[in-house]
Amino acid sequence: MEPTQNVVTPARTPTMADLLKVDGEFAFRLNETRAAIREDSTLRLHEELIRNLDSLRRPIRASYAPPTEDAVLRYCLAARAKEEMPPTLFDDAQRAYMRQPDDYDILLGNLIPKDFLDTAYAELARQAYLENTNATADEDWSVFLKMRKVMGQDGLSGLPTGLPKLDEKLGGLRGLTFIGADKGVGKTSLVLGMALAALKARQDLAVLVYSLDMAKTRIYERLFCLESGLDHRTLFGGVELSPQDRAVATEANRRLTEDILPRLRVVERDFSFEEQNSYDTNEPTKPVRKGLTSSGIRKECRNLMAATGASDVLIVIDLFQKMDPRGEIADSLARDHYRLDLLDQVRKASFVPERPHGFPIVVISEIRKDAAKAGLDRDDLKGDGRMASDADVVMLMWPAGNATGDVIPTTLRIDKGREGVVRGDVTLWFDHTRCRFYDTAPTGQDFHHDNKIEPAGARAAIDPLAE
Repeated sequence: MEPTQNVVTPARTPTMADLLKVDGEFAFRLNETRAAIREDSTLRLHEELIRNLDSLRRPIRASYAPPTEDAVLRYCLAARAKEEMPPTLFDDAQRAYMRQPDDYDILLGNLIPKDFLDTAYAELARQAYLENTNATADEDWSVFLKMRKVMGQDGLSGLPTGLPKLDEKLGGLRGLTFIGADKGVGKTSLVLGMALAALKARQDLAVLVYSLDMAKTRIYERLFCLESGLDHRTLFGGVELSPQDRAVATEANRRLTEDILPRLRVVERDFSFEEQNSYDTNEPTKPVRKGLTSSGIRKECRNLMAATGASDVLIVIDLFQKMDPRGEIADSLARDHYRLDLLDQVRKASFVPERPHGFPIVVISEIRKDAAKAGLDRDDLKGDGRMASDADVVMLMWPAGNATGDVIPTTLRIDKGREGVVRGDVTLWFDHTRCRFYDTAPTGQDFHHDNKIEPAGARAAIDPLAE
């Protein structure tokens, strides 16, 4: 006779009805923890969870979102029963849990899923690190190590610029970077090229551009030139494209619309006004300029991340001197301090272990009117000297000598840099017809995708992508 084999019956996933029984594991756990309650906050939460369970039993609803006000309990019940959850439930539960984590740990214990706890503990550790509430550096250390592990991926500490020689010195874009140059040197084109390269390298990145000095139509024109390699006159000069150039433009348009533009937002300068509230009911309200605020920029970043699924945002501000403060500030020094405080608040609000420097921010600045046109340094940035002290990186740019033509040799000086940035000059070549910079001298047709530029004709204006 064959020996009887032990048959292990796999554990059955409990249903919501099982979990809500009077003697179910949730009710059993809450009753068992009564003796451990020592704080009023724990007692209040215990009573709330008991009321929630009682209300759920009458009747049991076949719904993925149980009718209870406590998001943590809702999440734990749905996770335990392996029921479908609304997409916002995890985030709602995380916020509720982090308001009183010790109380939830006492009352729910191992009923809280491990992955939920891991995420919450990591966020609590991050908050303690940033708010300086840890008692010793030992408690900071795990967050610091996580920061260092994330930094340096792909050989760069920050976002790639698309210019390898520049990346060798910078280690990529990170923190707060100021770029100063005279008018017409290519500041905007340089930064747009960096943003385009970063978007191509990082699928988890979005870019928010505040175009405060020019209409966004011009930004889009430059992006099209950058991506296609065709010069501005060919694309937008009202001449018919050759079949080869049309194919190049069509393919560039496909790449932009499929991969770049869905993760890019361009915001123009806002000249509108709003009513300013007055605490004195006898004093009439007066209109004030809306301007830029840190809360407004942070909201734009949150909305962009939600719309794109991005986990990081590169913020570009073009330009510093056009960052209108909210309301009217007459003093130029006070306006500069407002702008710098705004940037500091945005950075601090975006610190996480994965972004130890906060969102990377690139700010384009004018230079002083009395500054030399070559050999610039950080003191030549137009505005308060605090700009250079607040920045992680300061770069200045000027054309080399009296160069003329379509491609201009340009010097980009890294005048200040923190955390391993190598200071010094980098020679770039600026093809202003294509709004593009190169860090090796372009030769022949190599620098514009082998496209032949057709001479301008007397034909009527035409859409470059029209059939």
